Amino acid sequence: MKKDVKNIITAALNELEVPVSFDLKSVVFSVDYTKTREHGDVATNVALKLSKLLSRSPQVIASSLLGVLRENSLFEKVEIKGPGFINFFLSADYYHGVLVELSKNNNVIMPNIGDGKKILLEYVSANPTGPLHVGHGRGAAYGSVLASLYIALGYDVVSEYYLNDAGRQMDILAFSVWFRYVELCGVGVAYPDKCYQGAYIIDIAKDLYAEHVDALYAPYAKNMPSMDFALNDSIEDEDQRLDAGIATCKDIASVEIYNLISRHTVNAIRGGIVSDLAAFRVEYDNWFSEKSLYSDGVIDKVFNSLLLKECLYVKDGAYWFAATNWGDEKDRVFKRSSGDYTYFAADLAYHWQKFQHGYNRIIDVFGADHHGYAPRLRAGLKALGLDTNDFEILLLQFANLFRSGQKVSMSTRSGEFVTLSQLYNEVGVDATRYFYSTCKPQQHMDFDLDVAKKKSMDNPVFYVQYAYARICGIFSKYEDSGFSWNQIVGLENLDLLSTEHEQKIMLLLAKYEEVVVASADSYSPHLLTGYLQELASCFHSYYNSVTFISNETNMCGARLLLLSIVSKVIRSGLSLLSVEYPEKM
Repeated sequence: MKKDVKNIITAALNELEVPVSFDLKSVVFSVDYTKTREHGDVATNVALKLSKLLSRSPQVIASSLLGVLRENSLFEKVEIKGPGFINFFLSADYYHGVLVELSKNNNVIMPNIGDGKKILLEYVSANPTGPLHVGHGRGAAYGSVLASLYIALGYDVVSEYYLNDAGRQMDILAFSVWFRYVELCGVGVAYPDKCYQGAYIIDIAKDLYAEHVDALYAPYAKNMPSMDFALNDSIEDEDQRLDAGIATCKDIASVEIYNLISRHTVNAIRGGIVSDLAAFRVEYDNWFSEKSLYSDGVIDKVFNSLLLKECLYVKDGAYWFAATNWGDEKDRVFKRSSGDYTYFAADLAYHWQKFQHGYNRIIDVFGADHHGYAPRLRAGLKALGLDTNDFEILLLQFANLFRSGQKVSMSTRSGEFVTLSQLYNEVGVDATRYFYSTCKPQQHMDFDLDVAKKKSMDNPVFYVQYAYARICGIFSKYEDSGFSWNQIVGLENLDLLSTEHEQKIMLLLAKYEEVVVASADSYSPHLLTGYLQELASCFHSYYNSVTFISNETNMCGARLLLLSIVSKVIRSGLSLLSVEYPEKM
């Protein structure tokens, strides 16, 4: 709608007498929805923006445009207000045209803006060191809704999960399970604080023991200390002590057995992640393994390329990437003096590979704690000669849980956290997904468990779903009363829709396509949930103000047509959020 109005205004500018050298296309002005209908449906500041440039008062400029604008059938009325704002009242014919278009198909058809352009969307990508928690859940909901929005708008979307299944954290994870496993084999252990503490570690060890009994321990049992197994206290640094313990474990148990335990552990956790996400209505096209960067030689290829381009230098035996030459705040270690690649090296190699597949846009969704990753990745990609203009890193703030007004404390390493599955099993998948989508991605989110579980109008997802169910109930009651609704009768009597509530609802219906496009373009699913709540609010007020079922066939037809379109739009919006729309509540 705003785009249509803006195009009309731009065309009308050609009627102004301006200097030959003046380029009207350079004028930046806005078209915005008004807060109250007394100021029209939309308003523009174009006259104010032109005032200084043309050395004329905004009122004079607005008056010059008024005649041309009033000729357009899109508007019922055009008027000047205040210092020179132009207010537009859209015509009934415009609203009726919107209803006609929306009534043509069973589902809302979005414009094919994407036209098949390829988007690679990576999100969640949590390390497989434990179950997904509520923070990951926000990323899962956010990324999957973005994917739905892009698909609806005609883009070819590939969703990807980057599995960090290599590196030191995987060693610590396997070491944690090994500790619990040998404990089940009868060895006394002093479990390290630096290992993963969650009960899921014990569960994985139990599964391992159930499958192998003590076969992964017996071959080296004689090499185990006769006393309790513990880390070497003579090493002061905790991290060094842990690394030494891991090396000892590999030496005693053998690398082969250690790797078997590691594979079993990662597969168990990955299986849980896949299962949790599927239950949360999130599925991926690709699962990318970090290990493949090493086995396929990708990371070596990137290292050699940077070396050839003289983007690396040696310091203290390590290879450093000169990131400051490409806009980063400091240089980064790419390859340690030990010969091991850093996390940054693997991340850069992974992203380099993304660029090899011809995507029109590459989008990463990171947690807010990864804010430093964006400049270093961009620096690395630029150094490799890649264009990063179509590469977007979106940062998503944390989600906090509240129960009975108190914040629920969480710590991943200590194992004291609420898993995603615990959350959606408690409040439901619909409420969880919807709540996650109600805040701006840049804002911290406070998730009120008590509100999410309410079956009342206080719960926003219930509020929207109930609007849909209410409309379904009206149609059921209409049919039970012996009537048969005919859409054609409704379309022939659209001029009867004249109440304030009906005008508000028609205005909102006209906005829907625009909201979906804006939600995708600005990476902001909260625009969609905000819209659905506003539409539901208007409907609930409308529901309490008029009669829908009566012997007035024409009026019933028109109102039921309006309701059928409201329900269609609510269903469309909830579908984009992967939230269900029950017909009875």
